[in-house]
Amino acid sequence: MYMAAPIFQTVQLIAKQTVARQIVILRFTKPVGFSFAPGQFVQVRVPEGEKFVLRSYSLSSIPNDNYLELCVKILPGGKASALFAGLPVGGEVAISAARGFFVVKPEHAKQKIFIATGAGIAPVMSMIRGSLATNDQAALLLGVRSEEDLFWVERLEAVKQSRPRFEFVITLTQPGSSWVGKQGRVTAHLPISARGEYYICGSADMVEDVRRILLVQGMNTKSIHIEIF
Repeated sequence: MYMAAPIFQTVQLIAKQTVARQIVILRFTKPVGFSFAPGQFVQVRVPEGEKFVLRSYSLSSIPNDNYLELCVKILPGGKASALFAGLPVGGEVAISAARGFFVVKPEHAKQKIFIATGAGIAPVMSMIRGSLATNDQAALLLGVRSEEDLFWVERLEAVKQSRPRFEFVITLTQPGSSWVGKQGRVTAHLPISARGEYYICGSADMVEDVRRILLVQGMNTKSIHIEIF
């Protein structure tokens, strides 16, 4: 079957901020008519010699925002990492249309439970903001390594202040001596609810571990949605 090549649009970087160790937040102009569902990703065209390679990044913004936002982990030797690390405000990249199935659907349960680690918070942030717009109940369990890897706490607090039906918990696997919050992997603090819809995003090992625990606890596999970073 013939498949049409993806269409790419040029977007311009309008803001760039390093928010944690290896984590950079990039905001781009939003093309006219660009549409997406919270949780979806775009492919970025990364130059490689005279050709291009594609790298996928979830959107952390929501459709009502007048910009597109990416949460990027800068990795040593990464082709896209090198592109984004060196991209100045005003610089341009080419992105595809939004795609992906890690999204909140109307038929999903009203109680939504999000589990994320590291940069896996990117699509989850979009989904939380999008689902709370419909007054659904939502909870987030976020795991990172240490305080140096923690970001968007103020954004989460702002969401909580504006949406009382939202709660979040943070756990660190290697906290400093001054940390007073939860410690350990997210698997040690999983909220279990037979009426909940689960959205899990992070490393393959974390996603599989959480999924296995939920299934052992009797969760319906159709209520567990995953995205691997």
